[in-house]
Amino acid sequence: LLLTSPDALDARTAAELRRLRPARVLVLGGESAVGEDVARAVADLGVPVTRLSGATRVETAVAIAEDQAPTAGTAILARAWPREGEAGSAMFTDAMVAGGWSASRGWPVLLTGTGAVPDATAAYLERAGVRTVHVVGGSAAVSDAAAAQLAAMGVSIARVSGGTRFATAAAVATARGETRRFVLVDGEGGGAWAAGFAAAAYSARFDAPILPVAADRLDDSVARLLRGDGRRSLVCGPAVSADVCGSAAREAGQVLRAEAALVADAEGVAGAVTNPEGIAAIKVIGCGVEHTVQPDASGQFTLPVSSGDCRLTVRIEHTDGTAFDQAFTLAGGTVRAHPKAAPVPGLPRGGLGLPTGGTDDSGDDLDGGLLPGSEEPTSEPTAEPTAEPTAEPTAEPTADPDPLLECSAALCGGGGTNNVEMM
Repeated sequence: LLLTSPDALDARTAAELRRLRPARVLVLGGESAVGEDVARAVADLGVPVTRLSGATRVETAVAIAEDQAPTAGTAILARAWPREGEAGSAMFTDAMVAGGWSASRGWPVLLTGTGAVPDATAAYLERAGVRTVHVVGGSAAVSDAAAAQLAAMGVSIARVSGGTRFATAAAVATARGETRRFVLVDGEGGGAWAAGFAAAAYSARFDAPILPVAADRLDDSVARLLRGDGRRSLVCGPAVSADVCGSAAREAGQVLRAEAALVADAEGVAGAVTNPEGIAAIKVIGCGVEHTVQPDASGQFTLPVSSGDCRLTVRIEHTDGTAFDQAFTLAGGTVRAHPKAAPVPGLPRGGLGLPTGGTDDSGDDLDGGLLPGSEEPTSEPTAEPTAEPTAEPTAEPTADPDPLLECSAALCGGGGTNNVEMM
């Protein structure tokens, strides 16, 4: 699933279509959702275009179902609209978490009102021969009356729900069966659907249920689901904070690696590290010194180095015996962080994300250092994560991705592997 603005084909989406070379592109929604100029721009890439749309989101869902699953023994039903006074994100969260389940089983996702099943949805169920419907959400989302309407059609009902949207997502994940991978996405923001729906293909390909999270906390139902022995893999979506992703990693039994960021001023060089509780020692090598420093409780430390021009290595030794080298260049009173943190040879392999603060080897700014009081960057990334399209891709991945996933915010897996990735 690729995204675009309504009026013009996004350049990143166009580039991905050129790379994928799909046999067909499905444009989902009417012209108010995806304009005709966009459809023409896709066609100009030499790709056949089919628009699937209806008068409302309910009919659009039916059009997609008829194209992808003209006959189906099982379908998923989620609500189409929020209740009066309810946050807009409530209307799509259930359908969002059902997307990966749907893609993994080939079941269509249909939409309904809370109080009654729309005629278009009911007509599709009859035409397609659906005999089992998984209703996602409690009776406040899809009422018992709506479920009874389905039962009267001779359809078997299986409700998958919890007390909150987060608990419902955990119930969906449980219904999918045992897995060791999960995708965490924003579950409250008005634009949360973008990452959640785009994750459906990944969720299906790698059997990784989609779990929504709040902006500042991990819901208890999600935390219980994640608890494990350190062998679970997590992917945190672009709107999931490092704190929440870190909480998820801890619940999953991951060992959180530390990562350093440096700043230079007229008085010298100062730094900070994430997860200082996991650090045994920090060694600084280069710029004329070889010194061991210890961060304070907040992770801050100072280096016995002037702010002159030189290159140094910060070696972080963890309490579990792993160690990593991070390279920095001091030049003209600024710090340049080199993009990879290398495991020290002979020690268990782990991984670190790109050190923040200063610039990388390409000269691009690395906004938002890790020093206390700094903020995470709020601008959109220059390239969005790509997702495998659901519409007839020309090729699927031929192998499981490398389990040593690159981590951002230094959240990496236990046992020397990296099992947490932030998009």
